[in-house]
Amino acid sequence: MPIDPQAELLLLKSAEDRECLNYPLPSTSFGYHASQAVEKLMKALISARGEVYPFTHELEKLQSQLKNAGEILPALTCEFDDLQPYAVLIRYDAAKELTSAERGRFIETVDVLRKWIEARIAVLST
Repeated sequence: MPIDPQAELLLLKSAEDRECLNYPLPSTSFGYHASQAVEKLMKALISARGEVYPFTHELEKLQSQLKNAGEILPALTCEFDDLQPYAVLIRYDAAKELTSAERGRFIETVDVLRKWIEARIAVLST
């Protein structure tokens, strides 16, 4: 069974957001792209499962939908609560400066989640 085209597109768009994390972006932009990468990865898995994902930036809501479908995400180095403010609110408000360690945790979270979700999608596509 081929990969769901929407899931494939979301994986590609998530990779574009992840690529942005390789550059010295301001904290708000860095957090935004990290949040977007995670959001698109979860939506890719939801789509690959043949389900409809909500048009939301709420990471916990997406995680809950996956959990209800039996998908338990791996342990991550940062909580979705750490990423969530960058999804919408901080784009219009001031943000604290992210430390190098926080940036590293955001990157690791995206990378771990990507590896796990790509593996799940591969299983679902066979």
